[in-house]
Amino acid sequence: MESGSKSFLGRNRDNTTVLFLFFFTSAFYIYTAAPAVQPYRDTGELATVCATLSVAHPPGYPAYTIFGKFFNTAVLFGNPAYRTKIMSIVFTALFVSLAFMIMMRFKINAASAVFLCAVFVFSKVAWLLSIVCESYTPDLFFTAVLFYTAFFTKKYPEKLYVFAFIAGLSLGVRPTAVLAAVSFALIFFTKHGFQIGNYTRAAVFFLTGLSVYLYLPVRSASNPPDRKSVV
Repeated sequence: MESGSKSFLGRNRDNTTVLFLFFFTSAFYIYTAAPAVQPYRDTGELATVCATLSVAHPPGYPAYTIFGKFFNTAVLFGNPAYRTKIMSIVFTALFVSLAFMIMMRFKINAASAVFLCAVFVFSKVAWLLSIVCESYTPDLFFTAVLFYTAFFTKKYPEKLYVFAFIAGLSLGVRPTAVLAAVSFALIFFTKHGFQIGNYTRAAVFFLTGLSVYLYLPVRSASNPPDRKSVV
C-alpha cells in the first residue's frame, strides 16, 4: 500500500513538472519573441503561407502550413508573423515536456531532467528557432513523438500503425525525419521482429498520413495568393 502511494505521488509530481515545463517554456519564449517578422531565412514566406494557405517552396510543407493556419485562426492577437511564431513556441514547449517524460521513462533523476530541459530552453539555437516562423520546432516535436511511440508504447502492432500514420504526417511538416528511419526500423525489428502483414497494413497508415501532400496540387489549382505578396 505504501509503495502504491509513493508511486501515485511520483506520477503526480511528474505530471505537475510536465505542466510547469510547458507553461514556463511558452511564457518565456512568448515574452522574448519580437512582435513582427524577423529576418531569418524563410520566415517571411512561411508566415505568409500560413496566413493565406498558399504553397511554400519545395517540398511545400503542407502539414506545417495547415497547422500554421490553425494557429493564425485560433490566436486572436498579433499579426500573422507573430501568430505563426506562437506555433513554433507551442511546439517547443510540447517537445520540452515530452523530453522530460522520456527522461523519466529512462529513470533519470527528476532534478537532472529538469536541468537538462532548462539547458535546452535557454540554449542559443533552441531559443532562436523557437521565436521565428520556421518548421524546425514542429519537426523536433514530431520526431520525439515517433521515438516515444516506437520505444515506449507497449501495444503491438497497434503502435506500429500509429507510428506509421504520424511518420507520414510528419513528413508534411518537414521531411528530415527520414534521417532517423534506420534507427526507428532497428527499434521495431529488435523489439517486435518483422511480420510482413503488419508492415503492409502499416504502409496504408503511412500513406494516409502522407496524403497531406495532396494539399499542394489541390491548393495550387485554386490559384492562392503569391507567397511573397503579404508582409
